[in-house]
Parts: sequence; C-alpha cells; structure tokens
Amino acid sequence: MIKKITMPDFIFAKSRVHKLIEQSYNIAYADAAKIAKERLDKSEDFRGGNLKELQPITRQVRRLRGRAGSRPLVDTGSLKNSIKLVKEKGRMGLTFNKYGIYHAKGYKTSNSFWATNKKTNLIKLKKNTQVPEREWINPDNVAEGLTTPKKLFKAGKSFVRLYKSTLRSKGLKEYKFR
Repeated sequence: MIKKITMPDFIFAKSRVHKLIEQSYNIAYADAAKIAKERLDKSEDFRGGNLKELQPITRQVRRLRGRAGSRPLVDTGSLKNSIKLVKEKGRMGLTFNKYGIYHAKGYKTSNSFWATNKKTNLIKLKKNTQVPEREWINPDNVAEGLTTPKKLFKAGKSFVRLYKSTLRSKGLKEYKFR
C-alpha cells in the first residue's frame, strides 16, 4: 500500500527567505530618512539624548558668515536635505553628505581653517580645532535607532505571515511511501 504525505518544502522556502527578509526590512526602515531628519531638527543623538552644544569657535564662525543659529549640525540645511532612503538591487540604505559621518565620529580641522565673510573676506581662526562627535547616527551601525519598536514588530509579523503563505502556496511537496 502506498501512502502519501504532504510536507513543507523547506528547500523552496529557503530560496525565498532572502526576499522575505528584504520585504520585512523595507517595512521596518521605510521611515529611516524621516526619523534621521527629525533627529537633526530636535538636536537628538541616535540614542534619543541631546547632541553636544556648539563650541564658541563654531558660534563665532556662524556669526562671521551671517548666520545666527545655535543648533548643532543645522547651519545651511545641507546635511538634512542630503538624507535620502535608497533602494537598489534588493538592498536599502541611507545616504547623506560625506561630512555627516565625520560629525558622527568627531574630527580635527585642517591646519588652514578659514571663515569667509562678505565684508572682510577671509579670516583665519584656529588651527587643529577638535570638533566633538555628535552622534546623530551611529557611525558603526547606521541602521541603529532609525526605526521604532512598533515598526520592528510589524516587520516581524509580516515576515512570519509571508513565510507561512510561501509554504502554503508553493512550498508543499507530496512524498509517497510504500
């Protein structure tokens, strides 16, 4: 007597897992650029704390350039406007101006640090000024802090649902035994 049994085809399911992970990741990080921009507006680091305040030298440079703002990383708006969510070849990531990572890690100014002013042209300020790290993103793991627990939960539920539906639709295989 031949018995038939239907079991999940885990080989097929395994081939689909990367696509399911990608879909779940898209759900979890769909608002990453928005969150990063809001963080700059609020002067928050990736942990939710406050960014380090501007140093007196930076305030002086801003005054010389005719800008009065005192929020860190928000002078011209260039960094904030450069933040974009990019999806390419099944991968998703955050792009922004290169200097954004320098600010996240901290850096020293070059030997020739100048501020420009329309009236006085070039003014030499200070050599080798240490710019403190302002971790608006985590330089070691950019994705950290760019989603919410609610979004992660939703992504996890979506992954489980999609995996189960994969097994139900084409992921079942019949085996015959004697």
